Amino acid sequence: MYCFSTLTIWLTLFRGVRTILEANGRAILSSSIAFLFRPRPDVNDTWESKELDHDALKEFQNYINTSTLEDEQSRQHLLDTFQDLRRAFSSFYGEELCDEGKIRSIFTWLYKIPDEYIDMLRRRNSNALCILAFFCVLLHRLEYNWWLKGWGVHLIERIYTALDDVHHFWIRWPIQEIGWIPQRKAN
Repeated sequence: MYCFSTLTIWLTLFRGVRTILEANGRAILSSSIAFLFRPRPDVNDTWESKELDHDALKEFQNYINTSTLEDEQSRQHLLDTFQDLRRAFSSFYGEELCDEGKIRSIFTWLYKIPDEYIDMLRRRNSNALCILAFFCVLLHRLEYNWWLKGWGVHLIERIYTALDDVHHFWIRWPIQEIGWIPQRKAN
């Protein structure tokens, strides 16, 4: 699917920001654009303390933890990625954040996702796609920004198409939150 190959290229490109910061952090943090990249301790501390306890999030995390056929290392990458996404949800919904704070919460998640998760998306791993479906809710909530308009629906539609019926069950909450209605399959 074109959508997923493009998405994984974009995620890999975005992850390049992290590589550049890690390799050249001292120079960047002393430049005129330092304010864009300077870590804010209050944001980092808040991020680490957050966890949203919405039932759909808890249920899917439990499913990954107990019911998947993933090897232990892959399962741990999925759990870590999903835990960070739960923190993004908590920051997004749990506080009175300005637009910048909400956008920061989704980009913090994108910044923190492991390369192994991106590889799982490339392979169209169903559980990795389900995690991305939950992320679509946050994208959809920010679609009043012209550069995010329609992305939540666009991605959830592609994810739904790539998943089997078992995994459709796990993304019903993101679908409901976005308000997207899947097309019926032709018999």
